Amino acid sequence: PRELAEERHHADIEALSSPGSVVHKEYVITDAHNNKKVVQTKILSILDEQGQVDYLLEIAEDVTQRKNQEQRLLSTLESAPTGMLMLKINGDIIYANSQAEKIFGLSPKELMGRNVEQLIIDTVVNENFNIDLEYFFNSQHGQNFKKRKMYVNHFSGQLIPISFAVQLVQLDEGMMAIASLVDIEEHEKAAEKIRRKNCLLQQSNHDLEQFANIASHDMQEPLRTIIAYVELLQAHVKFQLDEESNEYLRRPAIGPSPPARQARQGRLRSGRRPAPGRGRPAPAA
Repeated sequence: PRELAEERHHADIEALSSPGSVVHKEYVITDAHNNKKVVQTKILSILDEQGQVDYLLEIAEDVTQRKNQEQRLLSTLESAPTGMLMLKINGDIIYANSQAEKIFGLSPKELMGRNVEQLIIDTVVNENFNIDLEYFFNSQHGQNFKKRKMYVNHFSGQLIPISFAVQLVQLDEGMMAIASLVDIEEHEKAAEKIRRKNCLLQQSNHDLEQFANIASHDMQEPLRTIIAYVELLQAHVKFQLDEESNEYLRRPAIGPSPPARQARQGRLRSGRRPAPGRGRPAPAA
């Protein structure tokens, strides 16, 4: 194509005007099978004995597969539900997905070029996090920083608690770091809300248990009185009644059967409320 020919011509002129230097270029071409390829070239000017340019040497490399892998990586980062950053070894941001904007209050374009050290505060040392990634990964001390709670300096001035994790990747441009940032403020609020509810439920269950004990005692007291009078009546008229009538008088004195007592106690216990995430206690058989 004419545009490609002109671009290559300009690259040759650049190489001729800078003897001894290497000119890097990247082109998109179409091969004989009509497939698009990404090609990276290095153009070197070879000098003769007088120091003049003798000829140009061009080295071409098909980087289509690598570029496709990088594009898939960027697509994955963009679709991630958490804030994702791609960093140089010195901590400069070269990519930020749309979720990162929610965490920092800055658009991806505004984040690119900034250094992440100025945006994240380490809660352990209470200062900006030193993200010297070579030290970060190549020392035993650095391993402790792979995932931990930190704070983000939000554009609004707020400190947002986050979970911060980093992983090194090798890309065409060199060693990079992929940083994942999860806003844990809502998680902490939800955990605190659950903790308060559990405390209220524990107090409620304690109150219900106290009530059940009192109610059980109050319910059994009239039965004891009735049984006492029935026993007195049985003692006075036992020999004046037939066997069937005496059996009727003996039943209250014996009291309810064990299954009946267990059922009554189960009904009293059923008032207890289970904690969140737990099932209701099964009633006694």
